[in-house]
Amino acid sequence: MFSHLAGVKLVHVPYKSGAAVITDVLAGHIQIGFGTLLSTRSHVKADRLRHLGVSACERSPAAPELPTIAESGLPGYEVDQ
Repeated sequence: MFSHLAGVKLVHVPYKSGAAVITDVLAGHIQIGFGTLLSTRSHVKADRLRHLGVSACERSPAAPELPTIAESGLPGYEVDQ
């Protein structure tokens, strides 16, 4: 859904954990990854990662300053878990 709405081609790479995704993003092995606020926030605060937005239809109470992906320019994008 993200790649379709953003108009970009992405290759799905299955990972066993969110930590492995973050490790590969930080190392430059992959350019983009999806993670939880809990697993990414410390890296964002240390300027090692950048949040694009939350995937829910509303901003997270845990990070109200972070826009939704829809607010960031991809209207119609929403993934709730």
